[in-house]
Amino acid sequence: MCREVFADGMDRPLRIRVPFGGAWERQPSAPDRSVPVRGRRSAACGPVCVSGRACSLIELRSADLLAGAPEDAWLRIWAEALVLALLTNRPLPVVPAPLRTRWAALDQRLRECLLATAVDRSLRGRAVGVRAFYDPQALSAAAAATALTLLDGGKGAGLPPGSEWVIPQLQWLHEVERVCPLNGGPPDATSQFAFTGSISLARCRAYSFDSIPFTGIFANRGSAL
Repeated sequence: MCREVFADGMDRPLRIRVPFGGAWERQPSAPDRSVPVRGRRSAACGPVCVSGRACSLIELRSADLLAGAPEDAWLRIWAEALVLALLTNRPLPVVPAPLRTRWAALDQRLRECLLATAVDRSLRGRAVGVRAFYDPQALSAAAAATALTLLDGGKGAGLPPGSEWVIPQLQWLHEVERVCPLNGGPPDATSQFAFTGSISLARCRAYSFDSIPFTGIFANRGSAL
């Protein structure tokens, strides 16, 4: 844009080109006052919290209160059963109809935070018993991811999750159960399957079961109800 400049003693004004400075006259944007977050409070946090904004203290407290409320007792019981299924390689529990209805009625961020709280409480008394074999935080993340898949209508309910989170002692007990099933006849001593089972039984006996706090693994200190 052009402007005319005139001063005392000049015969005529001068026309000069001046760049438009309207952008400099606008109010500057508000500074970013968000607090930097180093990480999330739990490995079980859902995708909304992990990939976006971290949950606030108010949201965390709301999930904490719901985790102990009577209307969310189904979630607590189901989370306990899910964790036990991972620890024992038993079929994953089916999502009860009341829990599925309740899950659909909650806000996505709130329900994922609520699930993370329930999973953490289920593992709180078992972390000491499993940390000698794998990271409890990794187990918490795996349990939350599996639970989120089932609650969102994914497949897997009624099927064994695999032996990834089963401690070695219990894995060998599963092998013994395959060789000598409950109420079954004695295995054929000449078969390859029986030979493999005898090796598994020997390895099973090599472990010290007394050194593992099974009570802490399979019986959580906190009550699901």
